Amino acid sequence: MENNFLIELDNALVFPIIDLLLGGAGTALENARELTDIDEEIMQSVTVLIVQQIERAWQTLNLSLAPGRCIKPAMIQQVFLMNEKLVTLTYEMTVGETTGAFRIVLPTSFVGFLLRHLKAAQSKKVSSFRSLRSPSLRERILDCDFVVSADITKVRVPVKDLIDLKPGTILKMTAPVKRPGRLTVEDVEIFEALPCRNGTRKAAQLTAKLQEPTAAKE
Repeated sequence: MENNFLIELDNALVFPIIDLLLGGAGTALENARELTDIDEEIMQSVTVLIVQQIERAWQTLNLSLAPGRCIKPAMIQQVFLMNEKLVTLTYEMTVGETTGAFRIVLPTSFVGFLLRHLKAAQSKKVSSFRSLRSPSLRERILDCDFVVSADITKVRVPVKDLIDLKPGTILKMTAPVKRPGRLTVEDVEIFEALPCRNGTRKAAQLTAKLQEPTAAKE
């Protein structure tokens, strides 16, 4: 089937677009005027880009779209029949500091064709998704992030020692130096760990897995 559709831009948007394409900042005209032949030629290249994007969005329908020429509002009857019913899709578009309407006008016959084929393409897409195996909980959790830390747990320090802390102070712990710390994941103790070095980085060497990991209490 062959159909025509119409792309309509408010004049308030046209001139900021032209200004941008000519290297300006997208400034709007203070006084509205008719488009010149040069303006229409510049907007023709914009129309080609818009048509390419529409064709890409509807690529599942295998449509071939060809941009036409710029027409005046009084000449719309050359695009559509007088008694033809139309559907208008209206979008709000902002260029620089100017906001206006961008419209796509389609005949109802084409809209019906579009909806039928999009629905069929969507159903095929959903059915193909259903055939895929759902990842297991183990596979999904592999992409999750957890807070891991190596600490000396359950260490008691007098409050007076904490109050007197300042840069350079050495805080004396009650834990022996040889006592292993704990590797915790989200405050859950998993392994015993000894402090060590890996090149220029601090590290923890795991020594034994705790038999019954328990969440640390505050």
